[in-house]
Amino acid sequence: MAIKIGITGGIGSGKSMVSRLLEVLGVPVYISDLETKRLMASDSLIREDLSALLGAEVYAGGTLNKPLLASYLFGSPEPVSYTHLTLPTNREV
Repeated sequence: MAIKIGITGGIGSGKSMVSRLLEVLGVPVYISDLETKRLMASDSLIREDLSALLGAEVYAGGTLNKPLLASYLFGSPEPVSYTHLTLPTNREV
């Protein structure tokens, strides 16, 4: 039976360092940030959902418009998340 652990924490709290140490020890590490970036670029359902949410310009030129996404996420005084779009697909991987 495999044991799964989650490493959480704020920016600069050492999550990446702990992940690297686990990898050095031979523990398989799934880095959801990297997988989410890959999925946001390649998964058609996520692309459709983000385009519906932010408009076609979110993938102008065929690539993710990160400044537009960032302005949506960080431009509001209320917390905004897009994990409801990416989390279900990320769980399938």
